[in-house]
Amino acid sequence: MNRFEIQTHNLLSDYLCWRLIKSGHTNLNIVNKDNLSKNSHLDLCLIIRQLGYEFEKKYNDQYLTLGDRLEITESNYKQVLQIVLCELFEMDSENGPKFNWGRVIGVFSLSGCLVLKLYEDKRQNIIL
Repeated sequence: MNRFEIQTHNLLSDYLCWRLIKSGHTNLNIVNKDNLSKNSHLDLCLIIRQLGYEFEKKYNDQYLTLGDRLEITESNYKQVLQIVLCELFEMDSENGPKFNWGRVIGVFSLSGCLVLKLYEDKRQNIIL
């Protein structure tokens, strides 16, 4: 992975772990609490946590409906997420890709809802 991919992965991991803990799931082997504490001092992590959580509250019903419709399994989760991301950032023939920070934060918040759903459905193996 290049530096950008590593940073993006770290930001998403931070958000997902933070969401699990915020929802009361504190006894997790996937959560690195030392990293969460360290990341709490990084402005970008805090901003993504705040904005992502606000999106989750605002769009929770839509996210949960989408989560139910996606039927994510251990064998198809990568393909399903790729389809969702392609749809979210699809190309507009006149303006190019539909890329903005709202969509990026939307990915974080949707991912948070999906991870919570998978965890609560006892499908943590897909999260790892």
